[in-house]
Amino acid sequence: MKLYNTLSRKMDEFIPHDKNRVTMYTCGPTVYHYAHIGNLRTYIEEDVLEKSLNYLGYPVSKNNQITYYETGEKFYFEYLKELKKAKKFIFIEY
Repeated sequence: MKLYNTLSRKMDEFIPHDKNRVTMYTCGPTVYHYAHIGNLRTYIEEDVLEKSLNYLGYPVSKNNQITYYETGEKFYFEYLKELKKAKKFIFIEY
């Protein structure tokens, strides 16, 4: 698999550090209100990359960061409720 390296601005062959597992640390939303269409691009790109790596035989361990403002805790919990609803309709499990 080749991936675009933004540092070198070239396509580089993907070589994992660990042959037995690929780890992904992905950015999640900064929660202050409902998820919106702008959030989906990030989720889709992460999901496609993870599924591609799995398809090629790499076990993937993924960690997703969710940032929220202390004053926006109620929005954080509302976001989680909405995300659970959205997953029923948007995300397909393989």
